[in-house]
Amino acid sequence: MSRVILVRHAQSEANRDNVSLGREDSPLTDLGRRQAAAVGDALRGERIVHVVTSPLARAYDTAAAIAQHHGLEPQADDRLLEMDVGELDGIPFEEARAKHADFFREWIETEADALPMPGGESVLDVATRAWPVLAELLEPGSGSDPDGTTVFVSHNFVIKGLLCQAIDLELRCWRRFEVDLSSCSTLARRRGQVALYSLNDTAHLSPELRR
Repeated sequence: MSRVILVRHAQSEANRDNVSLGREDSPLTDLGRRQAAAVGDALRGERIVHVVTSPLARAYDTAAAIAQHHGLEPQADDRLLEMDVGELDGIPFEEARAKHADFFREWIETEADALPMPGGESVLDVATRAWPVLAELLEPGSGSDPDGTTVFVSHNFVIKGLLCQAIDLELRCWRRFEVDLSSCSTLARRRGQVALYSLNDTAHLSPELRR
């Protein structure tokens, strides 16, 4: 199989402003555009054959910054959309915690992988819908270019769910690692198994881009 690099989108206005965000869209900030450009430069030397992305602008624009160096257009896939956070979408975190105190108490005190957002999805829901996008590339003899790299650009909960499933880590462990904005995590098959070659790599971001 080809290598697969999972990229979390660059900083959006909602990230900057501490706003809860799921399916609502939020454009990249100026910092986010510079972060996306840095990811694109870092992956310029890769033999990238596909760039697949969530259709939300914060992901798509990050994907475009990567794809442009390889003569590609990002391919949008709705299965890579961020978690539907329901009633929490588009409101400041402080306000969300005040309005849904009981939910956040359970969210913090439990593994929460099957706990749905108020009116929305759970981590399990996200992992289940996103997995088929990656699964076919991880299968031996999938027909993918053995010397090529596929890049998926998506969101926090999506990438965490995909990584857990790819390396057979129980989904309830999703909080045991972080996936920062503009980070890269790399998977490839080694000795008959899928191996995690890098996790949450942000070495391509200069200090002023790490916020």
